[in-house]
Amino acid sequence: MAKTTLSGTPVSNGTGVGKIYAFEQTSIEINRGKIKESLINEEILRLDVAIDKTLLEILDLSNDLRQRLEAESSLIFEAYKTILEDKYFINEIKDLIIIKKIFAENAVDMCINSYVSAIEISDNAYVKQSITDIKEIGSRIIRNIIGGKTVKQNLDDIDNKSIIGVKCLTPWLAAAFGKKNV
Repeated sequence: MAKTTLSGTPVSNGTGVGKIYAFEQTSIEINRGKIKESLINEEILRLDVAIDKTLLEILDLSNDLRQRLEAESSLIFEAYKTILEDKYFINEIKDLIIIKKIFAENAVDMCINSYVSAIEISDNAYVKQSITDIKEIGSRIIRNIIGGKTVKQNLDDIDNKSIIGVKCLTPWLAAAFGKKNV
């Protein structure tokens, strides 16, 4: 048996023995095409349903975290919830669908990228830390629009004897791994 050494930043104390699972989010295919005028309302409905589904996912993870950890650990999900309930943010996406006649997932992606670009040119290091969270929210909404695999589905093979390797551990993933006692 060949010996392999992996390096990374541990997020748990101690030593673990188990099956290594390299966790990667599946890529998202965004439809960049145009829609007919008659389909605008359907795209807005797809957006609304995806936002509601994303809110439910947030509430589920947040409630689970509150039961297992101190309340502070679930505060990021309150921020996620605030973004998803922000009428300006939602209307900005809907306006893109209406004006540009584009698919809902493309409108979300364009809006999120616009926010990220604005933050990246900021001199405020604290604000720059929110980029990952904003991208994560956008990714979740898009996955729920197009019906991509959810984090829960990607975690089906993982149990508490697993060792996870992940490129970027977002609060969303940390909560999902925590539910599996990883």
